[in-house]
Amino acid sequence: MRPSGPDKIHPAISVLPNGRIAAPAGATLFVGGNPLGFALSPDGRYAVVSNDAPPPNSSLMVVDTKRMQIADEYRDPNASFFMGVAVVPDPANPARMLVLASDASSGGVRVFDLGAAGELSPDGQAIQLTRSTGARAFPATIALSPDNRTAYVADNLGNAVDAIDLASRSVQRSLPVGDFPLYVAAGQRAVIAAGTGLSTYAPAVPPAREPQFIQPAFDPAKSSSLTVFDASGAQLGDPATVRMDAAPDGTEIVGGAAPGATVVSRNGEQAYVALGNVDRIAVVGLSGEPRVLRGLDLRLYPGAPYGAEPSAEALAANGKRLYVALAGLNAVAVLDAQRQTRYRYGLIPTAWYPTALALSRDGRYLYILDSKGVNGWGLLQRVDLKRTYL
Repeated sequence: MRPSGPDKIHPAISVLPNGRIAAPAGATLFVGGNPLGFALSPDGRYAVVSNDAPPPNSSLMVVDTKRMQIADEYRDPNASFFMGVAVVPDPANPARMLVLASDASSGGVRVFDLGAAGELSPDGQAIQLTRSTGARAFPATIALSPDNRTAYVADNLGNAVDAIDLASRSVQRSLPVGDFPLYVAAGQRAVIAAGTGLSTYAPAVPPAREPQFIQPAFDPAKSSSLTVFDASGAQLGDPATVRMDAAPDGTEIVGGAAPGATVVSRNGEQAYVALGNVDRIAVVGLSGEPRVLRGLDLRLYPGAPYGAEPSAEALAANGKRLYVALAGLNAVAVLDAQRQTRYRYGLIPTAWYPTALALSRDGRYLYILDSKGVNGWGLLQRVDLKRTYL
């Protein structure tokens, strides 16, 4: 028997505490502690990783994707970098690259300059999110508009998405969305926020003495739902709600499909939404009234126990293949995104608990970020899809 921990010869391969062996495919690089998000530069040369280790160890790390080496690391003992990272051309100088990173400690989005050699340097003050009275902003994921002029930031505690104009570096609008949004996506037709929460926090009136738990409040417009804003015009249109859950009844229906990671097709006609608690992808049509078109089952076989836990997605540029990180299985599922019924090409092995995915611009390389990695160190994988046979 082998004890848990890394292999002595190949340290990226490890035995997990539950006895499973995690042997990630492709080239690998150890990054920081608890990495939750990353983004590729437009030319694919660099990956900027957000390490969400507790302060003072939270950091942003720049990886040279060709050499799979660390080019730079930025640390701030007062920062708490979270899930959101984006790399975007500066509207004032498109040859210059900006890095946007959500900072939970400040309740804002930090801005950095990404140099030609991969060096990171702070660029001005953090962009503060809109805060309602008595509330604390908590920025999560960041999505860019197709023209790269607007950054949409999910405010997890504010139940909102803030639209930041990158030219002026200011919040232009704060958009109310569902409960506790972690993920936001933007496409040609729509901006989509996934309200992962099942209920908002509120005191029980009157306080419940027995039993110890009461049925949470369920708002069909906010609880476990998608909020979809029409982006086809010059201004965002009124929101539409797409429900992902039936209301809990306290017995058989407990709710909590947990809509999360979302990607939008290049033509903007469909969105793919990961339902973390029920091991499914909801395919949502965005032409006309937003609606669920079909679902893609992620369990290993019909009737298999739940626990695949889809946590991240990437969609091929041609819209044919959907890559879904399965945090509970330490794998990435490769699905046919266009077939009406599920068709899985295969699984790509990862390290412990994959949390973010990205495809290179030419579609050849799949980058996988593994949050738990090995012995507390996260791992970044680069998988050559041209040489990966599924």
